[in-house]
Amino acid sequence: MKAPQLHSFVENFSFTETAGKTPVRATQRGMRATVTRSDIAAALCTRIGISRQEAQELTDAFFDILSNTLERGENISLSSFGAFRLREKGPRAGRNPRTGKPVPIDARRVVTFLSSRTLRARIDRA
Repeated sequence: MKAPQLHSFVENFSFTETAGKTPVRATQRGMRATVTRSDIAAALCTRIGISRQEAQELTDAFFDILSNTLERGENISLSSFGAFRLREKGPRAGRNPRTGKPVPIDARRVVTFLSSRTLRARIDRA
């Protein structure tokens, strides 16, 4: 698929188009659809015309690269999409909500996501 065709695919694609083959799941807290790895693989298979296995391998490889990059302590910036940043959180005092007793919370690393202006604008227009 050539770059202009791929761009057109990305611009006009909806995961509901693949809902017949792979159901789009609702979250437990609300009724908004949740897109899974399988949904992404099905979309790649349908739109780009690669086999289901190749689409699944491509999807898995992409997420493995993201995970490994964050695991190494590196941030990720995806142009026109957003940035995944690692943040160090220090130790702090918390409390058990059931008993009210103080509980120490250890230091940890967390991942935060900051959407790009382009993505925020697209979501705002939708």
